[in-house]
Amino acid sequence: MDTERLKNYAEKKFGHKVRRIIENPQNVINEIASASQLLLKDKIVTGLKGGYEDFLTLLRLLKAWGVGDYKEVPWRTLWLSILALIYFVSVVDLIPDFILGVGFIDDFALITWVLGSIKADLDRFKEFENQKE
Repeated sequence: MDTERLKNYAEKKFGHKVRRIIENPQNVINEIASASQLLLKDKIVTGLKGGYEDFLTLLRLLKAWGVGDYKEVPWRTLWLSILALIYFVSVVDLIPDFILGVGFIDDFALITWVLGSIKADLDRFKEFENQKE
């Protein structure tokens, strides 16, 4: 799957939602709750493969940012993370999620690309979490 085209599609379709969340960070909490419900499905865990733990880290990062506990999130990382989150929870995207067997392929492709793009920032956030403990 061409991830650059997928990213452009996602930004065009969901960019306005990303901007709304950036303007009011507390709104990210509702999206995280929706994602958490989807993550309870075995096919999601299997589809994300090795990226599952990193996606959970992304959700924790966004939650910490949303409540104001973690503010050291670069603009690009924030944008891509929220975009991936919104795309994941939306049932109507490039390949609708309700299509059995293939509905989450585009979601996994975008999430995997985003996780690779923001890996250093996820690692910094994990360090932040470890220092808080």
